[in-house]
Amino acid sequence: MISFLEGKIVVSNEKESIILTNSGVGYKVQLREKFVEGLQQNLFISAIYKESGPELYGFKTYYEKRFFELLLSVQGVGPKSAFSLLSFSDVETICSSILNENKNFLKQANGIGLKAAAQIVLDLKNKVVPFLNEFSSDKTNVNASLKIEESYMLTEAVLACKELGIQEVEAYNLAKKFINENTILKTGELVQMILREIRS
Repeated sequence: MISFLEGKIVVSNEKESIILTNSGVGYKVQLREKFVEGLQQNLFISAIYKESGPELYGFKTYYEKRFFELLLSVQGVGPKSAFSLLSFSDVETICSSILNENKNFLKQANGIGLKAAAQIVLDLKNKVVPFLNEFSSDKTNVNASLKIEESYMLTEAVLACKELGIQEVEAYNLAKKFINENTILKTGELVQMILREIRS
């Protein structure tokens, strides 16, 4: 199975490129951007095998390749739709949208309808944070994971406060303040802090 390619970009446009490897074989790879022709390029590859032959999807990082493959685990999401979603937004924003159940954001990508967006949320909501934590050796990804967890906690806390009759804007501002000033691990803890502040 092809999982990595290194070679010279022979032809490139915004959708695909041909990369000529040192062995003399040229591979057509689906990409999300145009590369400079003639330059050496390393690409992580996710190969999708069909009756007509393999389709190769290329990524600059292993992190993006793995997330693409996580999207493929969702029922009804094929490689073109998953690739379109990653072309539309970055991994961290997609993960945040999944945790916050923001289906309207996800369906803005070509090939992702409301049904597919709902299925992505359903299948991946409990998987995105473990996925990010898997790449914890990368400081950038750790920070992204923390920000996503905080975003999810903030949204959940605001919704809980709203059900208790607290104005959404007031709850949001207090939740944001407490998250920035404290290390909070649970949504319930954040809600209690908001309630104490309002009642004091």
